[in-house]
Amino acid sequence: MDQLIKTLPALIATAPASAELLEAAVIAAWNYSVGAGLREHTEPVRFAEKRFTVAVRDTVWQKQLEGMRGELRSRINAILRQPVVGLIEFKVEPDRLAPPQLSTGQSIAEKGPIPLELLSAASAIEDNHLRTSFLKAAASSLRRLENKRNANC
Repeated sequence: MDQLIKTLPALIATAPASAELLEAAVIAAWNYSVGAGLREHTEPVRFAEKRFTVAVRDTVWQKQLEGMRGELRSRINAILRQPVVGLIEFKVEPDRLAPPQLSTGQSIAEKGPIPLELLSAASAIEDNHLRTSFLKAAASSLRRLENKRNANC
């Protein structure tokens, strides 16, 4: 996969920029940049006119990923070495995805966005209850750290 990813920028630069080639490159860059954890909970749908649409399982995942939209767009564009993606749109389409592996309640999302690395780490925890507890604890800790930083300003 690493070799394919390394060739994408050259392919885009030298080949005629067909819509199909750009869409395939964006999807490959997405799959590479988000890792196995988030790939379980998302599915690339389409890329057209700088807009990349990704299906998500539910509004909890939609809210979390919307908070990371800029970081995810930057990762894809960095892999492709050019600003191919202008906007990532997350659409709730649970029927597109396999049954959920991660059970996250609304309360986790309400505590603020959880960094991509923590979501990815959580997806490796097989026990749903333990995974949910981990995410709640992480969200709570991040909120406390943010409140502490804000109080020190």
